[in-house]
Amino acid sequence: MKILVTGASGYVGRFVVERLASLGHQVMAWGNRRDAGVQRGVTALSGPDLANPRADLMDTYLPEAPEAVIHLAAQVHSPQADGASFERVNEQGTSWLFEELAKRGLKRFVFLSTIGVHGPAAFQKGEPVAEGSPLCPENAYSKSKLAAEGKVRELSQRLGVEYTILRAPLVVGEGAPGNVQQLEKWIGKGLPIPLASEGNRRSFIHVANLADLLALAAVHPSAAGKTFVVADDLFSDTEGLVMHVARQLGKAPKILRMSRPWLRAVGAITRKSRALEQLNGSLEVDSRLVRETLRWSPAAQWSRVPPA
Repeated sequence: MKILVTGASGYVGRFVVERLASLGHQVMAWGNRRDAGVQRGVTALSGPDLANPRADLMDTYLPEAPEAVIHLAAQVHSPQADGASFERVNEQGTSWLFEELAKRGLKRFVFLSTIGVHGPAAFQKGEPVAEGSPLCPENAYSKSKLAAEGKVRELSQRLGVEYTILRAPLVVGEGAPGNVQQLEKWIGKGLPIPLASEGNRRSFIHVANLADLLALAAVHPSAAGKTFVVADDLFSDTEGLVMHVARQLGKAPKILRMSRPWLRAVGAITRKSRALEQLNGSLEVDSRLVRETLRWSPAAQWSRVPPA
């Protein structure tokens, strides 16, 4: 199958391109780098700027029409990002891409969303988050992703293109950016890792498992018209993640247990409030629906997957 991957040069994108190529698909990789093209069955292309896309250049961006797209490109958290940029790229850019590809005969649109669309209200109920959990995103990124989900469903119905939406929690694996990268730096420098004294329950997904699931969602008949929350079984809490990262680095982690108020104080002093809250908060995901519907089970273990 001819499959387009947007955001192909990103962390998740590189694994998705590799997985699709290994399955024998013809992959068109939109990204900022051309090295994806060295893989057999992969054509590396410069994709559009989704903040200011131009339909008149689509033939340059896309010499051949894909049958499916796995849409990973997004505006993520950064010091330069504001509410307008999240809306422009994640919501409006996704709509533009859907409509342009639909004109070229697209059959299925796979959209990577975030578990953050459910928000703290769902996480704090003390129950695992499932597809039917309340939707209450708290930040501009999650709000834009939820808005984009709505656009995808609306356009799917209007234009007759199938869709699948995956809501992912924190993605882990060698070289993972964001909070995992921050954790690696802290452990590597021998700094104490502040963890909540009462512990937590936390779901993650390994990047290779997410890539496998995205590849499956692009072709499985039962994935059409579905929204799934996804996670794997590598760790059940943040301490498990910390211990594993430390083992990978050959370090003994310095875990510092403290109460929630003290955690908030440390976050404020170090300007790492968001990272500490995300790592110490509870967010358990019930991924039974995607496993049962697609007959999927996570196969990758961190130690078995080479760095990207």
